[in-house]
Amino acid sequence: SYPVSVSDQVDRDSLMVHTAKQVLRQQIRQLLKSMSPEDRLRQSSRVTERVLHHPKYLTSHRISVYVHMPTEISTRELIQDAFRSNKQVFIPRYNVNTMEM
Repeated sequence: SYPVSVSDQVDRDSLMVHTAKQVLRQQIRQLLKSMSPEDRLRQSSRVTERVLHHPKYLTSHRISVYVHMPTEISTRELIQDAFRSNKQVFIPRYNVNTMEM
């Protein structure tokens, strides 16, 4: 048996994490696609209310938030509130082809 270098082990661990993330993302996408519009709206409201009343959000001057995709919970109210509250809003740019921000 050959000794495994730290670099080889890190590479294998990194690949395992990457693969696990891909599987998890796919599972989440499936769950979100199966959610009814009513459930999505209900969950959007619940999440938005929790964030809007969170002390960290209330005292922040800047936030970073994603613009939701059709199958995700809505971030519209959160973004609108941030603008109304004169917070700086950072929205990452995402390249769907490379899956990079």
